[in-house]
Order: sequence, then structure tokens, then C-alpha cells
Amino acid sequence: MSWSCRQPNSPMNRWTRHFGPFALVGLVCLVMFMQFFQRSLLGRTLLAAPEEERAVELSEPPGLGPVTLAAKLMVREKYLQLGTEDAPKHDGGEEVQKELDELSREAITRPERLRLGILTAEMVGAQASLDTFRGLAAEATPEGEFARDAKALLNFYEAHALADAALSGEAKPEAAPVRPVLDGQVYDGLRARHSWFATLAATYGKGGYDPQRDWLVRGSHSLIGFFLLRGVLYLGFFVLGVIFLIMTIKKAREEGFVPEFYTTSIPGEVYLETVIVFFLSFAMMLGVSVVLLGQSDAWAVMVSEVLQWSLVLSFLWPMMRGVTFGELALDLGLESGQGVGAEIMIGIAGFMVTRPIESVVGIAAAALEEALFGVAKDPGGVAMFRQPLTESWWPFIFGALGAVVWAPFIEECIFRGALHRWLPAKLGPVLRVLISSALFGAAHPYGLAGMLSVAAGGVVFGALREWRGSLIAPMTAHFLNNATIVGSQLALLKIIE
Repeated sequence: MSWSCRQPNSPMNRWTRHFGPFALVGLVCLVMFMQFFQRSLLGRTLLAAPEEERAVELSEPPGLGPVTLAAKLMVREKYLQLGTEDAPKHDGGEEVQKELDELSREAITRPERLRLGILTAEMVGAQASLDTFRGLAAEATPEGEFARDAKALLNFYEAHALADAALSGEAKPEAAPVRPVLDGQVYDGLRARHSWFATLAATYGKGGYDPQRDWLVRGSHSLIGFFLLRGVLYLGFFVLGVIFLIMTIKKAREEGFVPEFYTTSIPGEVYLETVIVFFLSFAMMLGVSVVLLGQSDAWAVMVSEVLQWSLVLSFLWPMMRGVTFGELALDLGLESGQGVGAEIMIGIAGFMVTRPIESVVGIAAAALEEALFGVAKDPGGVAMFRQPLTESWWPFIFGALGAVVWAPFIEECIFRGALHRWLPAKLGPVLRVLISSALFGAAHPYGLAGMLSVAAGGVVFGALREWRGSLIAPMTAHFLNNATIVGSQLALLKIIE
């Protein structure tokens, strides 16, 4: 069998021509299955966490785990409602209790449950947290560091519970002692092990006038500014997108759509093989990710990231089949088009156009999904698999790099580059865009609404590829689309942190 791709009727090309489309469809289905299988595993729960995990007493400083982020957000939201000068009210409420119940599924280890107890006292009242601290004090390793923390907080909140009862009229005023203060040495130990939560405990019952309490709730008003700014930006993007979309449709009707799709004489089969190699490698990466589920060490994150970034090696396949780098770059659209600056500006306009299209499609698809499958029920219990480095910024940083660097480059080269290059010219631009967009949406591990929304964005990226020839415009639009989402998430995390 000839290895070179330059002979259209070589055995390798004929095999790809006849069986390649079936292999691609099969691999896309396999990738979809594996992604949904992985999601189902991540969504599986246990009635109770394993005892060995519940018995962990090692207290690492809280970082970006779900309990920590939710606690900081809940406390700041409460102060926005009360005003930072007021002493906090510990009346809880049905919604607050629901949030605390959901967090109890995330708080597995003893330090996590201790921190949840501190949050419960803050949101509902000291009395509501006593059972948590009594249980932790009873099960902790005797004379251990954690046992001292649990007993100190139990005594601290018992005294506060008496004071709260007196202030609310539930007990005689003379029965209420002066509000206690954590011993300096005890507080220093708690601060070293529990950071923000230690200060939250030490300032229980105080208002925003307290310097330590002010440090806790700092950033509350930044949340309001953030949500207002994000709303204005998203609305602006939506309006500009509608304007650009109308202008584009009007121009296309007046002047017609003229594709700028230049290719070499290389047979298209080699680019179908490239897409197949990508999906095959993607499926193998997903297989490794499934095997790594449950691993909580940093190396598991690094292995997953290295495997994801190694998918760029898929583009070596055409060169192994005899395609030169220059030919590969032209066929994939890795060229300057009408000028880098002009292509970037077109890409920015394309990003704006994706806003209203993705929004409308996403809302409609979500309504359809709910009508067909109903609202997903909470499975209850605790997650079977915990994600590694949950208290670290590293997963967020890796995820951000993948979204704003890896995805715009690799996905555009595959779906708008190699796939468009292989799809026969006789299909025309519309069918090429629709086919590549459908596969683009299918490759993302979301529900029906998410996949359709991604496919809608793929329609815009594909149209840019057909119109401009160069991948610079769709890559720019893709980058801005992902960067807007990721940047918003990271900004919110930073404010909450």
C-alpha cells in the first residue's frame, strides 16, 4: 500500500474514500458515548462518604473548594442585604438552609465539616452548629490538633448560643454570659489551619465596623459592580451582534456570498484521515481520563493536560503522508487572508454575531430539552469521585488555557480546517458549514441545549472560514467567545476569593 497521498487512486486513498466516512461517524459516536459516560460517572453518588475519607483530619488552608467559595459568597451576599454596619442576623431561612444542606454533601473530611459548622453558625445561628461540633469533638483523634480545634469551637459557640437566646428573649438576660472571645493562642492555631473561617468564627455576632469582619466581607460591593458590568457588556454584545447580523444578511443578499476558499491539489482524503486521527486520539485521551477518575493527586491533572495538548500532534499525519508544511498551512487556512489586521476585525464582528445566535438557540434548546426530558432530579448523597486540586487555582488556570488557547487553535484547525478541506466542494458552503457545526457540537460533553448552542456558534465560525478562507477570523471569534466566558468566571472567583 502506497504511503504517499499524492496519487488520488492509491490503495490508501481509496480505502479512506470508501471507509473513512464510516470510521469518522463511528469515532464521533464513540467520543460522544465516552464523554457522556464520564459525565455520568462524575454525577454518581454514594449514600455516605467512605469512612476513611470522613476521618481525614489534615487541615490544608482553604482555597477554591466548593465549601470555601460558597461560604464566602453566602456571607458577602448577606452583608449586601443587611448593610455592613449592622450586626448580622442569624435567622437563616428556607433558601439558606437548602444551600447549607447541599454543601453538606461537599463537606466530607473533618476540617471541611468544621468549616461548614462555622458557616452554619454564621448563617443560621450558633445553636444550629452545636451538633456538628459535638460530633466532630467526639470522633476526633484524642489529644490531636483537630480535636483541640473542635472542642474550642464547641465551647465558643455554646456560650454564643446562650447569648443569642438571651438577646432574642428565649432565656433570661441574667442567664446570658458576655459574648466569649477566642483565646489568642487558639485563634492563631485556627487561623493557620482554617484561615478565613477562623476569622469568621472569631468575629461571630459583630458587624462590618469590626476591622476583622471588614476583611471578611470586603468585596461585597464589588460583586454588585461585577454583575452590573457583566450585564451591560453582554447586552452590548447582543445588540451589536444583532446589528452586525442584519448588516451581513443585507450585504449577502445584495452582493451574494463569494467564498474565498483556496486549496492545494492534495487529495482531500488525507484531511479526512487527519480528522479521524484526532477523534481516535481524543477517544484514547477520554479513556485515560476515565481511568484517572478518583485520583486526587496533582499528577492526575498534569497527565490529563499533557494528553489534551498532545492532540496537536494530529497535524503531523498529513506530513507523514507526504504533505509539505506550506501545503498543510494553506489547506487548513493557516494564512493571512486579506491581512492579519483585517481578519482579526472580521473575527471580532463574528464574535458579536455569535452572541444573539447562541443565546436564542440556547434558550430554545433548553426549553426543548426540558419538554422532552424534564428537569434533572438531584440524585442525593455525596459525589463518588472528587476532583483533584479542588482547593488550588491550578485546575482553573489549566482550564482557562485550554479554553482560550487550545480550543480556538486545535478545534478550528480540525473542524474548520481539515474537515472543511475534506468535505467535497459539490456540497457547497452551506452543507459544509452545517456538517462541520454538527460534529463540532457533538464533540462537546454537554446536554442537548449545550450541544446545540455550541453548534450554533460553529455555524458562525464555519461561515467565516468559507467567506475569508483564512482561519484567523474564526479563531479570533472562537477565542473571544471562550475568553468572555472564562474571563467572567475567573473575575468572579477572584472577587469571591
